[in-house]
Amino acid sequence: MIDDKDISDSMLRFILWRALQSYSTQELLDLLLDEDPIVRTAAAKQLHLRSEPSIFNKAYELSLHQRDEVREISAFVL
Repeated sequence: MIDDKDISDSMLRFILWRALQSYSTQELLDLLLDEDPIVRTAAAKQLHLRSEPSIFNKAYELSLHQRDEVREISAFVL
């Protein structure tokens, strides 16, 4: 499940968004597997702002994942 709230909708999402800006690409990719949809979605949104081959490659790999929510977030990244 993707978090369907806009970042501006809550202070928690805004704080998370700001914190994730300093994360490395690998750290953000790892968060795509987080159990919390707010964390997964915020990480995916940060990855949208970066253009690195590793992002596409990992998102493609995750599109074949067993868990539905992981496939969903990988499609969101792609």
